[in-house]
Amino acid sequence: MAILLTMVTCGLYSFYWVYKLGKKIHEGGTRYGVPVEDRSTLYIILTVLGFGIVAYVMAQSDLNKFANNNATAQ
Repeated sequence: MAILLTMVTCGLYSFYWVYKLGKKIHEGGTRYGVPVEDRSTLYIILTVLGFGIVAYVMAQSDLNKFANNNATAQ
């Protein structure tokens, strides 16, 4: 859905999407006790500068912290 909306809005939706992604990762970290920084603004800056892939890699790294935290808890 995000890809379709990004195409329809000529790329503008991707800025909103990476911002919300950063906020949701931070919110999840707070909820589940995983130390994750709020990097939503950094994600937007990287996307505007053409380094959107770096924002996705950073987001995946933060999501991996959730998996590592879950694996150590069990």
